[in-house]
Amino acid sequence: MRLLAWNIRQGGGKRLPAIISAIERHEADVLIISEYRGGDSGERLRAALAAIGYMHATAAAPPAGGGN
Repeated sequence: MRLLAWNIRQGGGKRLPAIISAIERHEADVLIISEYRGGDSGERLRAALAAIGYMHATAAAPPAGGGN
């Protein structure tokens, strides 16, 4: 089983095509992406991942006390 964990730093934005290409090359069975954003950018990411065969689940919990 291949696991890929990647912090895509603030959602990917213009880097999304390169991110998806790299994910495809790694052929991971399980993919963990951190620091992606919701909204349009997140929707484009989810759609691109679905197009290459990934299902997703989202888990987000704000840190206690409001952050860093």
